[in-house]
Amino acid sequence: MNISFLHLTDFSLYSIGIHLIKKGKREDYWKFVKDLFIKGSVIILSLDLHDLKDVISNSKAYNLDFDDAYQLTCANKYNLTLISFDTDFDRSPIKRKEPKDF
Repeated sequence: MNISFLHLTDFSLYSIGIHLIKKGKREDYWKFVKDLFIKGSVIILSLDLHDLKDVISNSKAYNLDFDDAYQLTCANKYNLTLISFDTDFDRSPIKRKEPKDF
């Protein structure tokens, strides 16, 4: 049985791709994708179009930018803990943890 304890949003996956490819690290991005998702057990999470209303609501309610509101909405939808250094999440009801907590 393959159980994953790590989830990543599609938004984060594409953001990492944008960053690495802009820096000319195309092969590093493919290695990242291959290691985590193809060989590994990380699960990609997505929101559907109807969830975008919640992204907007979370952005407004907790004064978050779009990417943070997207992550928060995903965490709410899938009942997950946010792992982040970003203290902006502390304005929301979901309690975040930092990587050092694991």
